[in-house]
Amino acid sequence: MLNLSSQGRTFLIFVGALGVDACGHEILIGLTALESRDFLRHKTFTDQLQLRRGVARFLILMERHLKARRLARKLR
Repeated sequence: MLNLSSQGRTFLIFVGALGVDACGHEILIGLTALESRDFLRHKTFTDQLQLRRGVARFLILMERHLKARRLARKLR
């Protein structure tokens, strides 16, 4: 199974470029090698972007949590 976002999967199904082989694995079909490479490169880029945003969001939430704990200790 390809590691696709729901948006990427929906797009590939819409254009008829997502298929299943005899083993049940998802494959890109009807795309040239260049189109497949470009799509996978874009997917990798967006995955990395989402990871960075996720890490940044986690760090913000963790910082808020630590500030709240420090404040709670001061109030005791």
